[in-house]
Amino acid sequence: MDQTSHFRAVIKAVRTRRSREQSGDAISPGHGIFPKSKTRSNFSKRARDVTRVITKLREFLLENRREYVNVTGHLSSSSATMSDSVREQIDQEAIHLIQTCHQRIETLQQEATSSKASVCEQVSEHHQCVVDGLTTYLKAVCELHSEQRAVRVRQLVEKQRLSRLETNSGELPATSLT
Repeated sequence: MDQTSHFRAVIKAVRTRRSREQSGDAISPGHGIFPKSKTRSNFSKRARDVTRVITKLREFLLENRREYVNVTGHLSSSSATMSDSVREQIDQEAIHLIQTCHQRIETLQQEATSSKASVCEQVSEHHQCVVDGLTTYLKAVCELHSEQRAVRVRQLVEKQRLSRLETNSGELPATSLT
């Protein structure tokens, strides 16, 4: 069975398609109907930036959770311990980032409510859902930080209480002899 005529027809079709693509007459198969890259609105860009900051904070907190919570790290032989000053600095930076993100979300909320008249209902509803999602995400990361901080403070209080008990138990025999 001779396939030469079929092969020639396919080659001719490919050449015709390529020449149309180069001249701009037809839509190229790689591009499709919709444009390749969409232009993002200012709202979308700022919402994405807030999401990135919250995600980086969450990842940082999760990566450093063990060292942050390990208050008795100086007693262990592990070299990857975190000092109290570093823990305080992490707390301050986390609180600062949370406040900054909260302010940015409030700005997005104001923009979403003020632009309801200028955009269609579906877009304004989408903006409101984005703001609600960002708020929920920020609250979850804030809770993560608060839990870690509470565990650390609880361990510090317990450590101080035990050290007081040790010093008091050491003094008891001396006072009972007199």
